[in-house]
Amino acid sequence: MQVSYMTMNRMVEERMAQDDAFRRDWKRGGRPLLSHGRAMSDESLLAKLHELGLDADRERLLATFPRFTSAEAMADAMIAHAPSPIADTQTDWVWIAFICLWERWWPDLANTEMVDDKMQGGYAALAEQDSCKACRLWLEAWHAILDLMARSGTDTLDKFDARFGGTQSVFNWVQDLETELHNAGLDEPQFFRERIAFCETMLARFSGGSLPIENFEAALAQSHFELGDRETGDRLFRHWLHEQPQWGGGWIAWSDSYWLFAAQRNKDAARAEQILQEGLATPGVENRTDLLDRLTTLYEETGRGAEAAALRREIQRASSPKRTMTVRRKPGGMQIKQTFEFGEEGLPLEELPDLAEFLKSARAMPGELSDRPSKVGRNEPCPCGSGKKYKKCCGKRGWSEGE
Repeated sequence: MQVSYMTMNRMVEERMAQDDAFRRDWKRGGRPLLSHGRAMSDESLLAKLHELGLDADRERLLATFPRFTSAEAMADAMIAHAPSPIADTQTDWVWIAFICLWERWWPDLANTEMVDDKMQGGYAALAEQDSCKACRLWLEAWHAILDLMARSGTDTLDKFDARFGGTQSVFNWVQDLETELHNAGLDEPQFFRERIAFCETMLARFSGGSLPIENFEAALAQSHFELGDRETGDRLFRHWLHEQPQWGGGWIAWSDSYWLFAAQRNKDAARAEQILQEGLATPGVENRTDLLDRLTTLYEETGRGAEAAALRREIQRASSPKRTMTVRRKPGGMQIKQTFEFGEEGLPLEELPDLAEFLKSARAMPGELSDRPSKVGRNEPCPCGSGKKYKKCCGKRGWSEGE
């Protein structure tokens, strides 16, 4: 994936704001930054372009902007066709002048630099705990992306991302947008309607890419619940789970719409439990432990402590690796093989310390084996597989020659 001039400029300006030594070194190099261009007038920017030998005026630039999706691409084309070579230390001025003039003269004609700015503006709003402001900026960025894709003939977000080169990847950003539209909707319900429209577009146009599209399915259905339309939410979840009954996350999201994410006045513990039980009864359901955990929480919150404790024990059993051991006699001793079965695919990172302790305690010791060799010579390899002589290893633990 390429890195755009906009991204590189942002990285440099952020470091300059934090690192005095870096700022001094950069200034000695004499390369301009976007902040320099934004402090200049239109006339000064045009004069800079003329100094570099480029025939640029307002009328010509306005006619050129629609032919490009970024000021960077436009600058590269202009530099390549310049009447005379432009010094490397001065080429940045071309891109800087184009983006500054573009955003002033034609702000409604999107380019990738404007998209990048709106994305980062949204993240800055989130840092200030303002989801609504972030979503307003991000929805503008989203509509700009759709416009850019139409103008460039790009049909997938993966392809757009590969050419975008922004400070944040579109792959990550659209998932953040979906999440924050929910958070903003809690304050302003209109954002739930925006979330529905966004998810419908994702499902209709971009379901064939690398994104986890099932997250947008769940978000779409849950947004209908948030707006009080249980009938549509139920219909969507039932449709998707009929097509993919093993989708454990779908059963959880559907249940959450009746309990975890439901407004207090709309909570329905019985319906939430029914959905989770239906998911658990589905053969081969994914994320079974997560389903059990969600049901346990529901039991705990509704005063069913004994049932919750029983489920906790079931989760613990399901989370513990199953160990099998095979022993095969060989001329010099025994070959011991242990196999651990972890059940569902994957292991949560937070369980790694417990796994390490389990493996440590589960290490096979000769004293644990019921099928011992009939005779182990003191100078023969120890049957535990340590590589030491028997007398220097397990022979010290009470096995005597000929036992």
